[in-house]
Amino acid sequence: GLILSILVVGLAQSVTIAALLVHRARRRRSEQSLRESEKKMNLAAQAGNLGLWMRDVDRGEVWATEKCRTLFGFHPEEALTYDTFLSRVHPLDREPKSQAVRRALDERTFYDTEYRVVLPDGGIRWVGATGQAEYDAAGKPTRMLGVCADITARKESEFETHELRLELAHASRVATLGQLSSALAHELNQPLGAILRNAEAAELFLKMDPPDIGEVLAILADIRKDDQRAGGVIDRMRSLLKRRHLELESLE
Repeated sequence: GLILSILVVGLAQSVTIAALLVHRARRRRSEQSLRESEKKMNLAAQAGNLGLWMRDVDRGEVWATEKCRTLFGFHPEEALTYDTFLSRVHPLDREPKSQAVRRALDERTFYDTEYRVVLPDGGIRWVGATGQAEYDAAGKPTRMLGVCADITARKESEFETHELRLELAHASRVATLGQLSSALAHELNQPLGAILRNAEAAELFLKMDPPDIGEVLAILADIRKDDQRAGGVIDRMRSLLKRRHLELESLE
């Protein structure tokens, strides 16, 4: 019985050791696979010039790659939280960013937004960020994972394009004025000519004995209308040439 007990104990230990060895081998393979996966992911992120980040929703802690830290001006060893990241967002973009995150968590959709980042040296950088949350069995968000990229060059190009569009629109209006110069002269000559004729007629009525005040008053009313008409033409031309932002709207 003692020998059998020793054999049983030895067999159990052997089985346990074998199971531990198998588990250790599987764990090593899993760790190796995880390292390879992280390496591939980092290579893909570096190739796309992207920064990776992961946020623990409950604790607020944030893990970020070196590229992501560089985009926000953080040190490689600096401890990061969601509030720390939010403090670097431009004050005018902070609330829209927070609303985008809350909407993504509530609606279980992708988080996708663009905002400005204020760097420690006072510089401004445009960042585009996208990500998605993970949820537990109860439907509670546990963490968010995503990427961010520097889109400053694209934003500056968009601003330059917008400014060029405004300049082109202004130049087009100035060129149009040259084409409308003859029409403008015609539109102004009509009320000015009417004013001149009415003034001459008023002089004749005033020279009558006695002066016809009723006709003179009627002529003055006509002069006032013609003056307003000429002023309206000038105001419309001034509005056409005024530099202003474009207002886009649908037309039939």
